[in-house]
Amino acid sequence: MSCAGLPARTVLAPCLERYLKKETALRASAGTRKASCPRNLECLSHCGFKDGNPDAGQFCIETQLAAAQSGDVKRGLFFQGTAPLPFGKEIRSVHDLLVLLLTGEKLVAGAA
Repeated sequence: MSCAGLPARTVLAPCLERYLKKETALRASAGTRKASCPRNLECLSHCGFKDGNPDAGQFCIETQLAAAQSGDVKRGLFFQGTAPLPFGKEIRSVHDLLVLLLTGEKLVAGAA
């Protein structure tokens, strides 16, 4: 469940694995937080993390998406659609994905 309370199809990246290990404890303590963004971003109007809603994800989506955008596989949160991943279980760059979508060519990992 996303921090906005919406279903999300995420890739099981290291960040998500760490989160899932402590999710139960984070949700249990969710109601004790103040209704303010811990990072002072206020990026979502309904955020389980800042609002202390235990029914939603307990993480800062802005921080995780910024890490993903910069290619930080260890800290980033990555999403997928319902179709099979184009590179199997590999997490590849946006550049590689765009090349595949625009040309049909699968680049060798790290060859960009």
